[in-house]
Amino acid sequence: MKKRTKRLILVSLSAIAVSAVLFAPGLPWSPGCRHFMKKLLTRADMTVAAWEGTPAELISLKGRILRKKELLSGADIEVLDSISGWAGLTGESGDFSLRDVQWYPGAGYTLIVSANDYQSRTVNVRAPASRPPGGVLDLGDLEFDSGCRVDLATLRGRNSITTIAFDEKNALYYRALFDRLTEDRIGDEERLGAISRYVSERLAPGSADQETQSGRRIDSTSPRDVLEQGSRYCGQVAVALATIAEAGNYRCRVLDLVDPAPLTSTHMVAEVFYGDRWHLYDPFLEGSAGMRTGRVASYADLRLDADLTLGKPVREHLPGTQGGPNWMADLYRSGLHHYYYIKR
Repeated sequence: MKKRTKRLILVSLSAIAVSAVLFAPGLPWSPGCRHFMKKLLTRADMTVAAWEGTPAELISLKGRILRKKELLSGADIEVLDSISGWAGLTGESGDFSLRDVQWYPGAGYTLIVSANDYQSRTVNVRAPASRPPGGVLDLGDLEFDSGCRVDLATLRGRNSITTIAFDEKNALYYRALFDRLTEDRIGDEERLGAISRYVSERLAPGSADQETQSGRRIDSTSPRDVLEQGSRYCGQVAVALATIAEAGNYRCRVLDLVDPAPLTSTHMVAEVFYGDRWHLYDPFLEGSAGMRTGRVASYADLRLDADLTLGKPVREHLPGTQGGPNWMADLYRSGLHHYYYIKR
C-alpha cells in the first residue's frame, strides 16, 4: 500500500507540475491550452445536459452596452467560440443582438466587446436553467469598464473573423489594374471611387439566391475571373474590389451582413481603411454610401444611421423582396455581421 500511495502522490505531483507549465501565464502555449481546456469543459457540460434530457438549442442574445453609465454606440460585440460566427455592432442606444448562440442549462458566455480598435474587454454572463421565452435571452445593461482587458491579437476562439488568401499568382495583374484605374486620381476617395465603379461594371445580370449571397461562395472563383468574366454574386465582386485595393497597399475587409427577420436577407460589402477610419464600398450600389458631410460612410456609420443607404441606385436584379422593401436598411440596422480579411 505504501508503494501504491507513493506512486499516486508522484502521479498527482507530476500532473500539478505539468499543469503549472502548460497554464502558467506568460508562456506562449498557455493561451491555447487554456482555451482547449475550456472547450473540453463546455462539451462535457453540453453532454451532461443532453443526458438529462435538455439538448443544446440555438437562441439569440440581446442587451445594451454602457460605458461610465453612458450608452456605448458603434462597439463590436461577439461571443467567444460562437458556432455561427456572427458578431454584432451596437446601435445608437448601445443595443445589440447576437443570433444563433448555443444554449443549454447554465451555459456560460464570454462576450468580447471592442469599443474601438485599441480597447477591448471580456464580459462573462451565464444562461438561465430554462430556455428563455421566444428563444431570446435579454442580458440587460452590461458595463464595459467592469470587464477584463484583453489583447485581441492573442485571444483564441474569435469565430467572427475569417481570412481569405490573397490571390498571389495574379498579384501583378491586380497591381497593374490598380495603377491604371487610379492613374489620374488624386486622394484616397477618388482612387477608391474609381475602383468601386469599375468593379460595379463587372456585376453580371441575374438573381442570386439567398444561399449564394453569403460567404459560402466568395472564394469559389478567383477575383481575376470575376473581373474578366463578371459575376452575379455580391460576395465575389466585394472580394474583387478588396483585392484590387490590397494590391495598392490598402488594408481591406469584406463584410457579410444579415438581419434577424424570419425571411433572412444577407448581403456582402467591402470596407477599405484610409484616413484613420474604415470606408464602405458596395458594387451593388454602384459605389459607396455618402455621408451628409460629403465623406464616404463606414459600416459603423450606416449602423447608426441606416437612412444613408436610401436613395442610392439599387439595381433591379437584386433579390430585394426576400426581406421586405427596406431590406438594405434593415441589414445595417440589425448590426449583425461576419468579417473576412484579405491575408497576404
